[in-house]
Amino acid sequence: MCDRLEKRRQIAFRILRRLFLTVSFFFIFSILNNGSIFANNAYVFTGKKNVSIDTIDSIPVNNLSFDEQQVVAFAVLSRYQTQTDSTVSFYNKLENSEDWQSAVSPYLKFSQSTKVSQLKLLAQKGNLVAGRLLQIEEYSPDKSDSFSFLGPAMNSAIQANQLLLKPASTALELQKVIELLQLSLTDLGDLPFGQQLLHGLPLKLSQNGLPLEAAILARALQRQKANRTIEKNVADFLVLVGDFKGALKAKEALDPMLYRNSNTAIEAMSWSILGKDYKGAFDIHSKYLSNSKPSGVDTWTGLSISRDFLRVRSAGLLELLGNSKEALLSLENLTRDRQFDSDTGYARLMQSQLLFEDKLNLAEQVAEDITFRAQESDHYRLEFFATVLDGLALQRQGKDYLAWINFTK
Repeated sequence: MCDRLEKRRQIAFRILRRLFLTVSFFFIFSILNNGSIFANNAYVFTGKKNVSIDTIDSIPVNNLSFDEQQVVAFAVLSRYQTQTDSTVSFYNKLENSEDWQSAVSPYLKFSQSTKVSQLKLLAQKGNLVAGRLLQIEEYSPDKSDSFSFLGPAMNSAIQANQLLLKPASTALELQKVIELLQLSLTDLGDLPFGQQLLHGLPLKLSQNGLPLEAAILARALQRQKANRTIEKNVADFLVLVGDFKGALKAKEALDPMLYRNSNTAIEAMSWSILGKDYKGAFDIHSKYLSNSKPSGVDTWTGLSISRDFLRVRSAGLLELLGNSKEALLSLENLTRDRQFDSDTGYARLMQSQLLFEDKLNLAEQVAEDITFRAQESDHYRLEFFATVLDGLALQRQGKDYLAWINFTK
C-alpha cells in the first residue's frame, strides 16, 4: 500500500513539475541564454511589492512599512557593499536609522573576526540590525533560523537548503523543495546575500536530479555580481538538462581560452553536435582542431583521439550538412594507400555509415572488410562496431540469419 502511494506521489510530482516548467519555460531560457546574467532593473520583492533599488537615492522609503524597509535595506547593503558613501544617506531615511548606521559601519570596515565581535557587542545592546547581520555571518544550513528580513524569496530558498542537508528520498520531499524555490526561480528580483548563504544549493539541486533548477538558481545568485565559483557549474547543469547550446554559451563566457586547448575544443565540438549545431561543430574543427595534436580517448567510441580521428568526425559533419560527395572524398583521402590502424578503420567505418542508405551492398562489404582487418590487428572496438553495422546491413537486405550470426557472435 505504501509503495503504491509513493508511486502516485511520484507521478503527481512529475506532473506538477512539468506544469511549473512549462509555465516558466520562456522565462527560464531567457535567463539561461541571455548574454548578461544581471537583471535589467535591480529590485527586491518585499512580500507585498517589488521595490526598485537600481538607484539608491530614488528608493521610496516613506511608502514602505517597517518590515519592508528592512528587506530593502538588506538588499541595498548586499548589492552596494563597496559604495559606502552612497548608502549613508539612504540608511538615515529608515525608521531605525541609528541601528543601521552603528551596525553597518563595523560590518563594512573590519575583518571577519573583528566584524563578528563588534556585531555581537551591538546585538547584546539590543541592536536588531547587528543581530541580523550576525545571523547572516554565522549561518549554517543545519540551523532553522528565520531569514524573513531578507525577503520571502531568500527565506524560502534557505528553507529549501535546509531540506537538502540530506539527499531527498521521496518525490514528496523534492516537490516541497521546488515549492520553496518557486519564487527565487521565477522572479528576477535580488536575492540578498544569496552568494554567501546559498552558494552550495545549486550543486545540491543537481545532485538531487534537478539540474534545470540548479542552473536557474546559479544564475539568480549572480544578479548582483558575477561569481566564477558558482558560474563554473552552470554549463554542467545545462548539459544534464540537454541544453547543449546554452551550456556551450556559458562555457565560452567563462573561459576565453576555451578553443585554444584541444581537449576543451573537442568538448565544445561534441556539445555542438549534441545540440544539432552541425555547422558550429564543423567550424570549431576547421578553425581550432584541423591542425592540432590532440590526445586522449573519445567519450563516444572509446577510440584514441588523433588529428585524423577528428578529421573523420568532421567528414561526418559534412554529410549532416548535406555535402555527401565532399564527405566521402575526405574519407577516401584518409584511407587511400594507408596501413590499417585505428584511424583508418574509423574512417572506413564512417564510409560504411555514409553509404548505408544509398549503396547498401557496398556499405555491407566495407563493414565486413573492417571486421576482418580489425580482428587481424586486435582493434576489438572497431571489430565490434563493424560487426554490428554489417549485421544491420544484412538485416536491411533481408538476410536475417546472417544478421543474427553477426549480432550474437
